[in-house]
Amino acid sequence: MTNRRKEPPRISFHTDLIPFRRSGSQPASIFRLFLFAVVVFLIVILPSGCDNFPGETENTEDKIWPVDQYLITPEDDNKGMVVKFEGVVIENDLGCEIDISCVLSLKVDDYTVKVIYHYGEFPRCDNDEASIQGMSLSEGDSVEVYAGFNEEGYLSTCESQTYYIKTIH
Repeated sequence: MTNRRKEPPRISFHTDLIPFRRSGSQPASIFRLFLFAVVVFLIVILPSGCDNFPGETENTEDKIWPVDQYLITPEDDNKGMVVKFEGVVIENDLGCEIDISCVLSLKVDDYTVKVIYHYGEFPRCDNDEASIQGMSLSEGDSVEVYAGFNEEGYLSTCESQTYYIKTIH
């Protein structure tokens, strides 16, 4: 009598019956893990980055910033709409350090007004003095702003060297 060991029966799986799997592709569990990661990204990450665009106003009562109260006639009529106002810095977003716009959020009366003072790498900001002044500001600083609206309709000090941001006391 020979001493033979009994082998368990071999089970063969039909891979063409597994959902989301084709011959030679990764198992369905990897696809499901990828799909789960995409869904988590869409639900958690994207909504947290939704802010007002620079130059827009935000307020709790859906009032529109009365920009016409601050409009002035520019020395050079080619500048379009120009505003001059005073406000208090509530946030200084230094995004231009990583190639996004640098934006001041200012409290003006009961409104939050955003002003771009540097575009980042592109387009070029023609007003270095306003950019340097803007980067030096911090929360709580009182400022006077003389700015115009750019082609996209956002307030900006970049379009003219006569625009400025000044600290006031």
